[in-house]
Amino acid sequence: TMELKGTLKGHTGSVASIAWNHDGSLIASGSYDNTVMLWDPKTMQEKGTLSGHNGYVLSVAWSQNGSLLASGSSDCTVRLWTPDGQERGTLTGHTGYVLSIAWSPDGALLASAGVDETVRLWTPHGSKKGTLTNHSDIVRSVAWNHDGSLLASGSDDKTVRLWTREGEEVGILSKTTLFVASWWKLDAETKKLAAKVDEKCATVEGSRGLYTVTSRADMVVVLMFNKDGRKW
Repeated sequence: TMELKGTLKGHTGSVASIAWNHDGSLIASGSYDNTVMLWDPKTMQEKGTLSGHNGYVLSVAWSQNGSLLASGSSDCTVRLWTPDGQERGTLTGHTGYVLSIAWSPDGALLASAGVDETVRLWTPHGSKKGTLTNHSDIVRSVAWNHDGSLLASGSDDKTVRLWTREGEEVGILSKTTLFVASWWKLDAETKKLAAKVDEKCATVEGSRGLYTVTSRADMVVVLMFNKDGRKW
């Protein structure tokens, strides 16, 4: 059974996103109070408050080695922070709320997505690597697969799109009846990609770039790749 270990109090607005760092020594939380807060899960004490955003902080994500924390906001920016709370840069380009951010497993790329219907790719130094524009509605979620070779994005346009690290679209899951997305698996042997929502699956088969939809899922709001690419 699960046991409550403690409650982290400090935000003055709704908490929209939380993320553990790589070794579990820090928790980051993003809030409608426009701040990111850092917490020590052992002592339950606040380690710092990161101020800089001029809007709601809707998404937070640590790089794989915990050296950088990214935060996405309704102020249309992504900000980069060090574990001790120092701001490393502000990534500008989005023209709407930033709803989702995700680091590639090797920490070499950061993906961001939002209300402006785009997915954007960045380096850890803040350089722009590409803007992915094939969605026709709000992009609510992005997620990398286990080895960082594929990025998935889910949108209100009722599609999930698959992209290479270079920003080339190599697959699309479409014709869902509501939003888009859920848990994913990419089987390394069969090369099948599947999404699962409410016990219904949508499977895309074939080699990279040759995907066909064999069945449909209903609703997708969150995208997630399993670490080894084989399980839900």
